[in-house]
Amino acid sequence: MPETLRYQRRRQEGLCPQCGKAIPEEGYVTCHACRASLQRKQEQRYLRLQAQGRCGRCGQPRDSGNFTCATCISEVK
Repeated sequence: MPETLRYQRRRQEGLCPQCGKAIPEEGYVTCHACRASLQRKQEQRYLRLQAQGRCGRCGQPRDSGNFTCATCISEVK
């Protein structure tokens, strides 16, 4: 079954579209466990890119003295 159909079916059934097991908390699409897992993955990616001297947002080489690249700095402003 294509991922989008599985996602839509789980949403219609009121389940977390990621795991299909838990019921999401009010105001959220995914359950707490799936949100926590995604946050850990994003933190690990950010730290890995920073250790490599790259922008934590996009992975491009970062400007000297900054934590992000010029493109991401200009997008934030």
